Amino acid sequence: MDRNAIATRAAAHEQLRFSELYSEQLRALLDSGTPLAQCLQAIEDRGKGMHQCPHCGHERLYRHGYGGGLQRYRCRLCRKTCNALTNTPLAFLRLRGKWLPFLECALRAESVRGAAASVGIHRNTSFRWRKRFGAQQEPAASGE
Repeated sequence: MDRNAIATRAAAHEQLRFSELYSEQLRALLDSGTPLAQCLQAIEDRGKGMHQCPHCGHERLYRHGYGGGLQRYRCRLCRKTCNALTNTPLAFLRLRGKWLPFLECALRAESVRGAAASVGIHRNTSFRWRKRFGAQQEPAASGE
């Protein structure tokens, strides 16, 4: 196995571990009753001073402008860009102000259409977000 393949696998493993940790942090923020603005600020602060490329694991990043109000970084080795939301369920999602209200609906196990109506988004967006956030309820095991 070459060096790049090892680095790629290591980055994928780190991404999986980070996404689990990140979802736990989001749940803790929701459970604590923290206002929406503070939750969104905490999400954005996560990426400040990124020290490692989420794609290849290289440690030499430099600031590379802003995208969507978030600081972007570029890796000197693989030349890919990243931001605070890279490798999280929130990457490439819009409508930031509606994420947490939607997550609250998902935690209450509202239907896709019900969550869409209460948050003010389209039902297709609600469906995609539920799938992205991993909020789908596991089917109950049949008692055979």
